[in-house]
Amino acid sequence: MAGTGEGKQQHKVDARAARIVLLETEDKRCPPGLQAVPVKTPDGFTLRAAVARPARARGTVVLLPGRGEYIERHYETIGELLARRFAVVDFDWRGQGLSQRLLKNRLKGHVRSFDDYEVDLEAVMRRLVLPDMPPPYHALGISMGGHVLLKASWKHVWFERAMLVSPFIDFAPHPRGTVLRRLARLGGLPGLSRAFFPVMRRRLPTAADFAGNSITHDRQRYLREVKFLQGFPEVGVAASPTFGWLHAALRSVQALQRMVDAGGEPRWPMLALAAAHDALVDAEALRRMARVVGNLSATFLHRSRHDILMERDVVRDMFWAAFDQFIGHGEY
Repeated sequence: MAGTGEGKQQHKVDARAARIVLLETEDKRCPPGLQAVPVKTPDGFTLRAAVARPARARGTVVLLPGRGEYIERHYETIGELLARRFAVVDFDWRGQGLSQRLLKNRLKGHVRSFDDYEVDLEAVMRRLVLPDMPPPYHALGISMGGHVLLKASWKHVWFERAMLVSPFIDFAPHPRGTVLRRLARLGGLPGLSRAFFPVMRRRLPTAADFAGNSITHDRQRYLREVKFLQGFPEVGVAASPTFGWLHAALRSVQALQRMVDAGGEPRWPMLALAAAHDALVDAEALRRMARVVGNLSATFLHRSRHDILMERDVVRDMFWAAFDQFIGHGEY
């Protein structure tokens, strides 16, 4: 596995370049059999993906990560999927993790349009999953990844079933929400799109941030990620997105709502698990969508913060019980 020295050397060569390696530390080990592979998108971006194929796999689960996430953050979940004899595909979206970045400042999570994320997903499906991975195919979309998966579900027939974890339907209500949304519209201006959006922190998380975090109640898992990012800062992004990313996100929220308003439904069954009082995404927007959209149901967890897969064991156990019933057909 690569070490921090190699990461810094590569950073000096080209801060935006993709690196097709998997990283690990003493308390974050790469699951057995997981291998890094490159995926090229039609518009020329190189994505870092990872695949694992257990013997006698009962199908494949494709993970769609949230904003700012990276393959290594999912090692625990990948190991649990492998224990259930599912093959796994995970990947980093363009602009985050060790996929190709758009900006030299790697702390800036940036994208021009959320349509580009759909291009990334289609490239992973057509160039990696469909040709090489054992069917049937299932998906696990996390936060922003759940948003991309929802939009894709109106257009494609890739998956048999899918689960959404705290899917991003809209941003959580904020006391200054109207002002912030008006400010985000400035992200369409070329001179401002690559600048950090104000208010949120422009650095990687630290141990001191746990007390006020909106991600998890689990201190050990939170500090594990902090320590990992201290060793490999090149995989992370700051909490603050760019103006351009936020502008693209709001446009995509509107596009998803237009799809819902136009009728139709996802082409495969989907189950969403969400935190009832999520401080990052709007749980009520998910509730409203599940009432009117066919093939989509939602369950709300009152003891969880945003990242259910990084939560305490009691919450994660509820997730896996739902997964085993919905995806695994009650088998584990």
